[in-house]
Order: sequence, then C-alpha cells, then structure tokens
Amino acid sequence: MNALNEELLEKTRRLEQLEEHQRREEERTRDMLAHLESERLARRIAEENLSTTDKEKTMLEVEVRQLVQRHEKELAAKDAAIQLISQKEEELQQSLQGAQNELRSISERDWSRASPEESIRDLKNQLEHEKVMKTTAINKLEEVMAQRQANEALKKGKMSRSDARRREKKIVELEKDLRMERQKYEERVMQIIKENEQLKLALAEEEKANEKLRMDLETFRHLETAMNEQKKRERQEIHEDHPRTSAANLVQGINENELRYDGAVSIRLTVKRRQQWQECFAVFNPAGLFFYLTQNDRQPFQTIQADRLCHARHVSAADVRCAGENQLPRIFQILYGTEENSSSRRSSVADLSSLSGSREEKLDKALWNRHDLVELTFHMPTNCDLCVKPLSNLLRPPPAFECRRCRMRFHRDHLGVETIPQCRQTVDAREMLIMAPSAETCEAWVQHLKRFLDYKHSQKM
Repeated sequence: MNALNEELLEKTRRLEQLEEHQRREEERTRDMLAHLESERLARRIAEENLSTTDKEKTMLEVEVRQLVQRHEKELAAKDAAIQLISQKEEELQQSLQGAQNELRSISERDWSRASPEESIRDLKNQLEHEKVMKTTAINKLEEVMAQRQANEALKKGKMSRSDARRREKKIVELEKDLRMERQKYEERVMQIIKENEQLKLALAEEEKANEKLRMDLETFRHLETAMNEQKKRERQEIHEDHPRTSAANLVQGINENELRYDGAVSIRLTVKRRQQWQECFAVFNPAGLFFYLTQNDRQPFQTIQADRLCHARHVSAADVRCAGENQLPRIFQILYGTEENSSSRRSSVADLSSLSGSREEKLDKALWNRHDLVELTFHMPTNCDLCVKPLSNLLRPPPAFECRRCRMRFHRDHLGVETIPQCRQTVDAREMLIMAPSAETCEAWVQHLKRFLDYKHSQKM
C-alpha cells in the first residue's frame, strides 16, 4: 500500500507539473499571438503610411512638373515678346536710318545752294538788273526810233499817220512784253520763297520725327534690357529650384549587374565606299560597349567607352534609305563621342551649364535646350519624337526640326509650345547603326542603353 501511495503521489506530482508546464506554454502562446497581432497591425499601418507617402510624392512630382512647364511657357512668351520688340527695334532703326539719310540729303542740298535769304537777294538783284537792262534797251530803242523817224521826217518833210500808228502799236507791244517779263520774275521769286518755306517746314517735321524715333528707340532699349535681366533671373531660379530627387528615385536599386547586356548584332560599316553589315557579338557593361567578331573571341575589334555614349534611338526610313521594310524595325542608332573630343568633354562637364547659358544668350534660342537645330522636311516615313505623329509626307511634308547632335526630330509647332527635352550631347559625336536579330531584341537594346544613359545622367547631377 505504501508503494502504491508513493506511486500515486509521484504521478499526482508529475501531473501537476505537466499542468503547470501546459499553463505556462499557453500563456507564452497567448503572448506570442498578441505580439504577432501587434506586429501585423504595425505593418498594416506602415504600409498605409507608405502608400500615403507615395501618393504625396506623386502629387508633388506632378506639381513640380506643372510648375516647370508653366515657367517654360512664360519664358517662351517672354522670348516671343522680346523677339517682337527686337523686330520693332530693327524697323525703327531702319526708319531712323532712312530719315537720317533723307535729312542728310536735304542738308547737303541746302548747303549746296545758298541760304534762302541769299537766294532771294540774288534773285531780286538779278530782277533789278534785268529791269534796268530792259529799261535801258527800251529807252535806247525809243531814242533810235525817234532819231530815225526824225531823220525820215526831215527827209520827207512830214510823218505819215500810219507810221505814227505803227510806232504806237510797237511801243504798246514792248510795254506788254515788259509787264509779262516782270510778272514772270515775280512769280518765280514767289515760287522760290514758297519752296524755301516748305523746306523749312519739312526740316522741322523731320527733326520732330527723328526726336520721336530716338525716344522710342531709347524706350525699347530700356525695355529689352529689363526683360533680358528678368529672363536671366528666371532661368537662374529654374536651374536652382529644379528638383533632382525624381531622377535619383528612378535609378535607385540599379547595380552594375543589371547594366550588363550582350547579344549577336550586325553593325553598319563602310568598305571601299560601300556600306555593308558586319555580323558580330556585342557586350555592354559599365565599362563600355565591346564588339567581337565571334562570341569566343577575347579581343574586341571595336570599343566604345561608356562615358562617351550620348544617345540611343530607333531609326526611321529617313535615316536608313537603303534598308528594307523588314530590316527597319530591327535597326537602332547610337551616338558617341570621339577620342579627340572626349577629354574636352570631361573637362567641361562641371561648367556645362555656363557654356550652355552663354550659347543660348548668344543665339537667343533658350527653348532649344542646347540643341543645334536645323529646319528640314522629311519625305520618307518618320515620326515626331515628341507627339509620335507622322513627321513626313510624300508631297507636302510639314516643317520640322532635327538636332545635328542627338538626331532628335519634332514638328516646328512644338518649338515654343511644349517643353523640349535637353540635348545631352554637348560635343560633336559620331553615329553607328546597329541591327538586331529581331524587333524585340532591338527594343531591348534601346531601352537598356537609355536606362544606362539616364543612370549616368542622374549620377552626374
């Protein structure tokens, strides 16, 4: 019995211990469940906060983009106003130059002949001299006629009545001629006086017009100076306040392994003035773009360093005219700097904004954003890089612009209306045409190179 009691006590004690252990485990489980629930609640709150933050970030980016577009539009409007003012200034300068030339010719003409008072005095003296000469001639003629008639009368003894009548008639005609000459001279003097008065009035009006043109020109110059200063201040504010966080957020999480890409391609080569496609194997990594004749080669036959890559884009029929319709979607173009200008490009990266600003001030084409644009028309099929609408027409192509550096193309109407992306090529570059095996591979190459260029551009900023 004692043994059974002891065994019963032992089992009872073990049962109590097991119950105590079970109770502690249940409490521990409840604590863990409560902690897990609190962690789940905290995670849900954090996810909601993250979603709210993303929405706020998106709204801020949209607001910043709208502000930048509004600033660009205001700058475009002010540039257009400045251009109109410049044209008006040129017109005023031309009219002022014409007025000055006319005034100079009038002055020379006035100086070539004497002053109006001297002219009038000379004419009056000439008139008096003519009067004296005519009077003297008439008197002398009368004396001669009287003497001859007296001689004839002495010869004949008496003058006939018809001779006396003829003599009177002749005297009347001479007096009439004298009056006509005197009237002509008086009319001529009055005409000269009137012309002198008109010249004086015209000279006074020209002086008033010249003074008004000078005042307008001075006003336009002050206005142009003020608008140029305001435009410079707004450009500086835009460059200083432009957000750079969006570009950095786009490239977060990109490492060097994601920048690597390779595949079989064909590059366009010119051999003896003939263009042909050379099959090769291309490898792209953060160091550069390498072309091998075969995949097993270790030495590339052509290398383009990564820091010299400038742009990558799809081509159109206007770029490759001899390509077929099935080849065109597989071809893309890259732009890269040459070795002779890469050093100057690296040395000018830090001062790129100042160089661009000076070029824009020199050319007064701030909306071009460092593009070296040339106006063209495309007859071969091609699209606009801004609105993706057709940029070509066989008969009447719309006016368009193309950058000589990055080969960007867009309608002429976009200039001054929409924000044109900045040209990333600041030096002269070479181009290379590359053909991929398929259109999908071509798209992958272009997107991969653009992603690397965006990453490189954000690292510089």
